[in-house]
Amino acid sequence: MSNTIFFQFGKRKYPVALECRGKTTRVFCEAINIDQDFLSEDVPALIADLPNIFAMKFEHRRSKVAQIQFRVSGAEKLQIEKKARQKGLSTIEFLRRAALSE
Repeated sequence: MSNTIFFQFGKRKYPVALECRGKTTRVFCEAINIDQDFLSEDVPALIADLPNIFAMKFEHRRSKVAQIQFRVSGAEKLQIEKKARQKGLSTIEFLRRAALSE
């Protein structure tokens, strides 16, 4: 069963898709780059915290001013995106973490 709820930040409302899968619930919110499964019992706390999560990501985005660009093949791009999804991260966050890890 799939439902869409909204959380409010400032004057805007942002959609969050929830798909109950028994003990887990798939949560998808493009505004904060979430697309992953959570324990169903944890979802109410997550929903309550969405405005705070959005605020942290919003501030984090505004503090970044430098940009790096590079080219990859189509196959490499698909492989990178797949690995990012498997870890529940956006492609950019996946690449940032990979580049900064030791």
